[in-house]
Amino acid sequence: MTTYVLVQANASQAAPGTVQGGAAGSNLPTGSQAVSVAGGAGGVLSAPQNGALQWLITGSGTVAATLQAVASNDGVNWDTVAAAASVSGTGAASAMQVVTVPAAYFSGYVVSISGTGASAKGTLNI
Repeated sequence: MTTYVLVQANASQAAPGTVQGGAAGSNLPTGSQAVSVAGGAGGVLSAPQNGALQWLITGSGTVAATLQAVASNDGVNWDTVAAAASVSGTGAASAMQVVTVPAAYFSGYVVSISGTGASAKGTLNI
């Protein structure tokens, strides 16, 4: 299994948009990166191969975040994948989602975040 970091941020981020060109990941918010699964060990995700999204939040006291996964076939035109994930807890918390979208690129962004020293991270495991 390979783990890819999709996003790591301590502030809310704007959703990536669509563009008519540019390098893969060029229109992602700071803290997010385009992860190419095409041609990698697992190739493009497609049934029966699934990926596991893991969303993590850490900080002091009560922390909460909402994170959103996005996918693209060209690395610049992004669409949401699954529902946004809400994660909350005291000190740290995590949540997982399964993704089966047959896309070449994956990323994510932080929709909202709160709590003292809160930091959110999203990973894709395939």
